[in-house]
Amino acid sequence: MKTILITGIDGTGKSTLLNLIENSSLGANSAFLRLPQIELKNLQKHTILYNTACFVNELGIYADKNKSVALKAIALFSAMLLFKDLQAVEEKNYPSIVFCERHPLIDTVVYAEFYAEKLAQKPQKEALNENFSTKYCAEIEYLLQKLPVGYVNEKTSFFTFIQFIIVWFFQERKTDFLSLEKLFGVTVPHKIFYLTASSEILYKRVNTRDLKEAHETPETFRKMSKIYDTIFEKLNTEKPNFVTYMNTNNLDEIKTHFQTIEKECKTIIIQPSK
Repeated sequence: MKTILITGIDGTGKSTLLNLIENSSLGANSAFLRLPQIELKNLQKHTILYNTACFVNELGIYADKNKSVALKAIALFSAMLLFKDLQAVEEKNYPSIVFCERHPLIDTVVYAEFYAEKLAQKPQKEALNENFSTKYCAEIEYLLQKLPVGYVNEKTSFFTFIQFIIVWFFQERKTDFLSLEKLFGVTVPHKIFYLTASSEILYKRVNTRDLKEAHETPETFRKMSKIYDTIFEKLNTEKPNFVTYMNTNNLDEIKTHFQTIEKECKTIIIQPSK
């Protein structure tokens, strides 16, 4: 089984491309793992995972509606903490490929650069909505147990996540692949397709959405693009053509990109896993 990442900044067309893949012959024997808004349809038999995914989804929406940087950071990070468990569920059906929208070892680094700095600059004192802490007590504890020993106080709370994000990503800068593999329990995907577009175009696209996220500004998009480039330049140096760039300034190009992915995946499937 191979893991293929479809990633890019908000508004680059990831969802459109993944939908094309899922509705094609390529999608017939493939699984799809979308983050940070987690799909719930395959999780009903996994009670704690299902409930925790519901919590993460609700928290992300609540954070956007209330423009809470802290709660949004927790929601994004929590979704990545669940990646390993979510992938394990998808793998039970033995798909040839698991297509991922977002990945802990790649996208966490990019988004943490914005959110960890914001949290460090302005200590967060806001109280978590009581409905969340009461309704999802077990789920919050489930997520807290995924944090490394030594980073969690004896008296843990929901805001342990905030402190962890600040320490790990801002103070210690533990964003190398080895550190992140230990944190999230996953490895680098077998192949990455990176969708890219100008910051101005992306801002216009996301600005039409009902809920706007804290990081969705042209300036932040430009900074994120540079971080993606740094990560992918390193990966392509170590393994040429490991990351394929796909320009989506014109969304009409999505169908062409789909054809490219379809062609490459036929080769990827028959390659031995490493």
